[in-house]
Amino acid sequence: MKWLQITALTLGVVLLSQCGSRSTLVRKYYTLETDALVDVDLLDVPQPFLINAGFTPVKISEPYEDARIALRSQSNELVYYFYHYWADKPEAMATDLIFFTFVQSGIFRTCSRTISDTTDILIKTEITSLERIRTKKSEYAHVAGCFHMVYRPGNTEMLSYAFDRRYELKKAKNMNAFAQAIGKIIFNEAEEFVFRVADYYQYPPE
Repeated sequence: MKWLQITALTLGVVLLSQCGSRSTLVRKYYTLETDALVDVDLLDVPQPFLINAGFTPVKISEPYEDARIALRSQSNELVYYFYHYWADKPEAMATDLIFFTFVQSGIFRTCSRTISDTTDILIKTEITSLERIRTKKSEYAHVAGCFHMVYRPGNTEMLSYAFDRRYELKKAKNMNAFAQAIGKIIFNEAEEFVFRVADYYQYPPE
């Protein structure tokens, strides 16, 4: 009888410990944001260009468009994390990040997400890859896509900039570091496009 009591007590402790460990397996959600700011001194645009810019929602390729975070461990294989999700749809968070990058740069007279008769140009963005890559030796945050500046009245493309960036996760390889790297890549590429747009208006193509 005593042996049965000890066995039952041991089993109870094991079950409690397992339940406790399972309670930590919660879903975690990650934002796309950064505290980086556009280098307005290097940008050197003393006054905003007399342009009213409209921003359309970022288009995300279908494998990456919902809140699931994608992992590529094979060249042609994507899997999705079960306990790690984006805090919102990537389209919404990337749109916010790109929009506020342009607002903070101060290169346009107005920036708006509402397209109206007064809108002069449109800033459009496509993201074709938004993923974590795992190889035998390294892990990366990977974002690829393209920015477009379109003359709204004639629907004519004035400028485009394609990018494909990997950021190696070296010291910190946790999911928070991955999300930070994704946000930084999107900001860096948006800032690069800001500089290219500024050059376009300061030194118009002939």
